Amino acid sequence: MLANNILVPVQGMGPEVRTVNSPMQVIGAEKVAPRRAPNVGEHTAEVLLELGFSEQKIESLRASGAAPQAAHAALPTHAPGKPI
Repeated sequence: MLANNILVPVQGMGPEVRTVNSPMQVIGAEKVAPRRAPNVGEHTAEVLLELGFSEQKIESLRASGAAPQAAHAALPTHAPGKPI
């Protein structure tokens, strides 16, 4: 399975963590390496900023428990609506 590239490493998880490679191949498109699923709350701040929430409102939502926060998450330092 390894020799045939059926089991492949998950991007960002190290070579020992593997998943089943997608059997789909689109002609003319580069195949994307499998990635780990995001942690709960990992992108909450970015999404809320893009939706127009202020940093103060996001902090208020986090403090109340209404907006999940990943253990390592902080408010992003990029401008809302701009690519990271």
